Amino acid sequence: MNLITDSWRLKLLAIGLAILMLGAVAFSQANTRTIQVNMSYKNLPTDLVLVAPPTQIGLSVSVPNDFVLISSSVTASADLAHLKKGSAVSVPIQVSTTDARITYTPPPPITVNVDDLVSRQLDIQVLTPNTATGWLVTKAVAQCGNPLNPCQVTFTGPAALAASLSAYVNDPDPIAGESTYSYGQPVLFRKKSGAIDLSKVSTTPQITWDPPTVTAYVEAKRGISVTEVTLLDDAPTRRPPAPYRITNIIVDPVQVQCTGPADAIARLTTITLPAVDLGSSTSNVSFNPRIPIPDGVACSQTTAKLTYAISLNPNIQPTPSPTPSP
Repeated sequence: MNLITDSWRLKLLAIGLAILMLGAVAFSQANTRTIQVNMSYKNLPTDLVLVAPPTQIGLSVSVPNDFVLISSSVTASADLAHLKKGSAVSVPIQVSTTDARITYTPPPPITVNVDDLVSRQLDIQVLTPNTATGWLVTKAVAQCGNPLNPCQVTFTGPAALAASLSAYVNDPDPIAGESTYSYGQPVLFRKKSGAIDLSKVSTTPQITWDPPTVTAYVEAKRGISVTEVTLLDDAPTRRPPAPYRITNIIVDPVQVQCTGPADAIARLTTITLPAVDLGSSTSNVSFNPRIPIPDGVACSQTTAKLTYAISLNPNIQPTPSPTPSP
């Protein structure tokens, strides 16, 4: 008995030091780190969708130094069986390991955004950014299946997104004929704030739309445009005889309104009137030339009035007439 009770304090201290040494040895053989663990979601109600849910969480784990930790050794999941709609719903995390030597610090709950899962039929608008000059689009429709039936795309995803979503296709072909077909054009989407790439919006379950591509059918006709065209005078075929000169030119009207095919009108900014002969003009003179209007174009007037102000050049004296012989 004396062997146990003698120097009991010293013996108790020795036992404590031994336990601490064992703990230190065990700790030195462990590797503690923070790893990224893939998240999975179970039992999500079929009428709900997670918007941008976390795909990974950080988890503090400890393993022996000689243990090879691979990504599949630890998994994290969330049971959503009792999930309700909300903008920041707290969800507890369950962690599973494939080896009893892996220990971990239980992670805190995560928050998820939960919305109603809906399906919406959206009309598909066909845009024609490459319409050639002079052509006017009269019909632009998306075709998928029977061309006699309207083509719509079925969007399945969050209700909040569906409420502000519209669908369209960009017809890449030049529109310069009465009808064009552009096959296999991808269906695109936009909100009020602009275009949105649904393939980059993370949801669980993932957003879907059907059909993914359609045919863009466009009908067009040559467009009609109206513009104001400026009339210009041309250089006269002969100028006034010396010592007379042109001091002013008046074109009446200065502009005429012309109507015609858009491609022709786009190039029509001025019309030059026919040249006139001033070779025998020594005073003011007027002409009424016909306006050379291009084919297919109609203008508000067919003739114009050209008035030339002609006066004697004060710097040049006229040659005196010869005196008749007696």
